[in-house]
Amino acid sequence: MLMNRNLSAPVALSLASRLMLVAFCVGATTSGCGETAGEGSADAGTGAGTNDSVISGDLGENTDTTTAAGDASADTGASADTNAVDGGKLEDAGSDTGAGDVSKADTAGPVCPGGANCSCVEANDCDQGVCLDTADGKKCAQTCTQDCPGGFTCKQVGDGDPVFVCVANHVTICSPCLTHSDCNGINVGTLCLDYGALGKFCGGACKTDPDCPTDYACVDAPDKETGKISKQCKLKATVQGGSGATCAVDADCGTGESCADKKCAIVTAPMCPCSKWAKVFGKSTTCDATNEFGTCTGKRTCLDTGMSPCSAAIPAVETCNNIDDDCDGATDKLPASVTCTVATYLDGGSKSACTKDADCTIAGEGCDLVGGTSGECRTLIGACPGEPKCGAKGELLCANAKKATTEACNGLDDDCDTLVDEDFSWKEPDSDKPLAVGALCGQGACAGGKVACENLIKAICTTADKVTKESCDDKDNDCDGKVDDLACDDGNECTIDVCDGKSGTCANKAGADCNDTNPCTTDSCDVSTGKCVNTFAAGSCDDGDACTVGDLCVDTAEKTGCAPGGAAKDCDDNNPCTDDSCDKLTGCVVMANAVTQTCFGGDKKFIDVGTCKAGVRYCSKGVLGTTCEGEVLPNASEACDLKDDDCDGSIDEGCTAKSAEFFVSSTSGRMEGAKGAKTVYVHIDGDGTAGQSVGAKHTIWSGFVAWLVGVTGG
Repeated sequence: MLMNRNLSAPVALSLASRLMLVAFCVGATTSGCGETAGEGSADAGTGAGTNDSVISGDLGENTDTTTAAGDASADTGASADTNAVDGGKLEDAGSDTGAGDVSKADTAGPVCPGGANCSCVEANDCDQGVCLDTADGKKCAQTCTQDCPGGFTCKQVGDGDPVFVCVANHVTICSPCLTHSDCNGINVGTLCLDYGALGKFCGGACKTDPDCPTDYACVDAPDKETGKISKQCKLKATVQGGSGATCAVDADCGTGESCADKKCAIVTAPMCPCSKWAKVFGKSTTCDATNEFGTCTGKRTCLDTGMSPCSAAIPAVETCNNIDDDCDGATDKLPASVTCTVATYLDGGSKSACTKDADCTIAGEGCDLVGGTSGECRTLIGACPGEPKCGAKGELLCANAKKATTEACNGLDDDCDTLVDEDFSWKEPDSDKPLAVGALCGQGACAGGKVACENLIKAICTTADKVTKESCDDKDNDCDGKVDDLACDDGNECTIDVCDGKSGTCANKAGADCNDTNPCTTDSCDVSTGKCVNTFAAGSCDDGDACTVGDLCVDTAEKTGCAPGGAAKDCDDNNPCTDDSCDKLTGCVVMANAVTQTCFGGDKKFIDVGTCKAGVRYCSKGVLGTTCEGEVLPNASEACDLKDDDCDGSIDEGCTAKSAEFFVSSTSGRMEGAKGAKTVYVHIDGDGTAGQSVGAKHTIWSGFVAWLVGVTGG
């Protein structure tokens, strides 16, 4: 049901239109002139239907419900022509004024100005005399009998002659709002829905999803004002991506995911756009800015450029600035985390100029601003806490703070450093470790005490008054940590006298050690004086040097003591595989070496004669090896190999060739060996090559062939 904001505006319908609509309704006997879809429709054949009437012209707040007799259905001779609608908007809907056809749209599109769906300001701007609100602004209405494009319903408008036009179902949908009245003045039953931090936006009455525009769902909407639940069209959230895991609630999904249609996905909150209608009327809604400090509320308004940003302030920690920083309704209400102190200074210090404590580099000093913005570095006594409050000018004040004073032993934190009597302590008689006020103290007869203030400047152990003179009774009478630490006298100055507390008597222990470490003296203690007596004694001694022998005690003007003997200690073990030496502290030192020794198993006269040569024995881990490695001994006989194998100084003696004889003629050379010898050697002068004939077998070496050819004549 639509509202009329201008009750004085006349209903402007052309005479032809009025006559045509009246004639149609009078002539119809089987159907009513009301809507057949949506609210107010009646089933065919009942003869009655209820329709919301709409007053033409500017839409206001008057409502009128008219009941039409019968069921005005479309003329059987009329042809249907309904233009396409996108997103619930009536587009390019023209009107056809042909006789008998008042419910069909012209397929040729709107003829503007004045045609259906053309922009208008008032009824007179429209051919049909009806200018209605739509989400896209005021548009000339399209006449109808029953059918209208999606998102529109055929309803009667005006108080005079019945006129049926297509009325937008959701003019205010997704428009910013504050209360229900911002939404249902045009479309009855429309509620102002909560979209969370984004604000509140108008819904639209519905029964199922098809009753809503694209991207909207028909959901249950609780009405906080009435406590009732109604069905409303609400913009869907964008669901995309995510793990796709099966879920029942958001907690079943991972970070950044929500449970949508039982699947984990990334859900983006819906954001209502500003319709032209909302921009024209400057519709607004509240919005929030929330963080860990609180929630601030602001406003968003539909402007010509679209939805304005949220005007809400960003919540912050409350400070002294005459502003409600955390938006809790209280201005300059400081949180518990805010603290303040008031510092107190001695007159002493470097007195260097400063503006903050960090400017004072000497330990124990702070910047005394003396109520201004600059001051002097002075010795800091302490800074005492106060109650932080905000002044009338937005300044931070520190109220009820006491003045710090030098610490006294009184059980109070005088200098406000959170420590009590920290400058005072007490030590046990046998310890250098200070015990703080309040610590347990006392030993021996004084055990079980506690360090406490004796006066403002001194601390003492509370059991110190139990100290008595030490006595031989197995107790620490004087509380010094030592039991029976008193002197006893047995008349012997060479003994140490101590108390045996268990028996209550003195026990004597050996006194001073009179050993002067001199091996040439006898040592004793004089019992009358307690002094040591050291007397010279002649004889052998040890001077401490292990490499000398025959040490003797001497008593001369130069020295009294042990003198080294005249002979050195012999450390030679006659082993060629060791190096022998003497250490003054330990004596003889034997170290294995890697010495080698020449060896020969035969008569040494054969060494280096003929093929004979000496070998070598090696030392290993201080032991000389038994094998003579590398030696060559004489053979029993010659091997006839041009060598002195028996090492007698002659080569191949006794060797005789069976038959071998060479005659040298013109070729220069020589031949060695006598006739009948076993081997004959032939040498060529200047050639360096030779041939050899052994027995009846000849061997010719390289270079010998030419000579042999020359000798033998080929």
